[in-house]
Amino acid sequence: MSPERDELALAFRCAPVALALSRYRIIEVCNDAFAQLFRRDADALTGKSLAQLYPTVDAFAEVVDRWLGPLRDTGQFADERFMRRCDGEVFWCRVAGRTMTPADPLALAVWSFSELRTPVHLNAALSGRERDVAWHVARGLTSKEIAKLLGLSPRTVEGHRLRLMRKLEVANAVELKAVMEALPG
Repeated sequence: MSPERDELALAFRCAPVALALSRYRIIEVCNDAFAQLFRRDADALTGKSLAQLYPTVDAFAEVVDRWLGPLRDTGQFADERFMRRCDGEVFWCRVAGRTMTPADPLALAVWSFSELRTPVHLNAALSGRERDVAWHVARGLTSKEIAKLLGLSPRTVEGHRLRLMRKLEVANAVELKAVMEALPG
């Protein structure tokens, strides 16, 4: 490797923002900040699907539909959404990406990730489990469906929904879903 390439590799690795290069949504390489954000060793993330960083496999599948148009048209895309650390914690994140191959946007792309404060809609007082339930409510899932996905009883999910309604000051499940759907990402 040339000294210039060594310096570029070092700059990527030590950049203060979480960065990952992906090929067809598989992590080709990531930097130290990315590994710290997602609480996993960079070597353990390399070669793995970005799917492991989403709250559900469905979320991973659904988000690509929003990306493809902008990536083809402008070469870039950004939004805010829930992501999941490798230890299971769900958090709010700004994701920005740029494709190097607009004709085939997922062939090679670089992504940055920045943890954000939970939006006002979600109130910082929400527990991790409440955030998990809130995310699924936004997708329109029933308590029974959420319970199955999260390995909880439907009654437990209903308890989380009731606490969410109190914390977000909504009167019923329809208003709760509307508040959750208003979130970007």
